[in-house]
Amino acid sequence: MIVYCKDDKHSMYVVTANMVASQLLKKPDSVFGMIGFFDENEEVTTILKNWAANGYINFSEASLIEYDDKESYWSHVDMLFYGISDRTKKPRRYECYQAFKNADQVLVVAQGKEQESMVKYIFEESVLSENPAAILKEHENVVLVGDKQALSQMKKEGKWYY
Repeated sequence: MIVYCKDDKHSMYVVTANMVASQLLKKPDSVFGMIGFFDENEEVTTILKNWAANGYINFSEASLIEYDDKESYWSHVDMLFYGISDRTKKPRRYECYQAFKNADQVLVVAQGKEQESMVKYIFEESVLSENPAAILKEHENVVLVGDKQALSQMKKEGKWYY
């Protein structure tokens, strides 16, 4: 797992937008998926729209799957966004497991003190039978972007960038 630990929200959003942009540069027809990516989505989208308006990236061939119905959870995606929040504390069990499993890369975003225990739970304590997000501990390509508060309880394992 790769972890980006940032001082503030804006820095987190820029890292997240850069991850999307690099995926688009690698594969212009990328398929993106989204589970529980709420407040963060607006700021990241604004950054990406500005970059697109300036010609740095092109979304014309890319597509987005929002996981709002049962069938979409079975879709393969190149990059899956997973935003940790109170609203994603109890995601649909089997469907989320399938979404994580079918993603080439999972980009997890967490911020603030209220999310630090959820981050620790997902990446260090939970077991798959209790939480489908526990598969992220075993996924070969997970990137976690968070602020210092949200990541404060995590063990410093894997690659950490500040």
